[in-house]
Amino acid sequence: MFLRTADRVYIEVGSFTACTFDQLFDGILAVPWENYLDVDGKFMVNGKSKKSALFAISSCQSIIKKAIISRLSKHTNHKVFPETGAPFYIEFAIKDDKVTVLINTSGVGLHKRGYRDLVAKAPLRETLASALLLLSDFSSDSVFIDPFCGSGTLVIEAARIALNIASGIDREFDYQKWQCFDSGVYNFGKK
Repeated sequence: MFLRTADRVYIEVGSFTACTFDQLFDGILAVPWENYLDVDGKFMVNGKSKKSALFAISSCQSIIKKAIISRLSKHTNHKVFPETGAPFYIEFAIKDDKVTVLINTSGVGLHKRGYRDLVAKAPLRETLASALLLLSDFSSDSVFIDPFCGSGTLVIEAARIALNIASGIDREFDYQKWQCFDSGVYNFGKK
């Protein structure tokens, strides 16, 4: 809610070494997905690989999704997963054969604050504007001038910092739609 310069917030759900697709499948299968994903959740898998034996991203995506469905089938007694519910963006990163698996809690990037419907031709991202202000000598008790005010991002972010307005107050986050999130408390593993 108050992160001004971050792009997204992730939950790391697993980390393991995998040099083969079988090892990738087994590593993903070991993650307790039933504690994180809703049975009707719509989950998308995306990732990247660098300096690893597993470099075919589309094949890794397919293996990961199959392993997740296999785990959910076993632990939830469901055989069909309609993917009509809340979105879950699952991301993986493979570097030097080490796999890290994350769930994106934010949804769209945190630079989308929710206060701007229309965007100017070359806007400065809100997260970058906040970072510039936080790195500068800006303070809420001094005059702020932006002589090149185009879309007003610096001015808006300066005002929100000065008034201590949470950067994410005007938007929703994906985790708020998850069944494991109840009234502001994470309930992973308590379904």
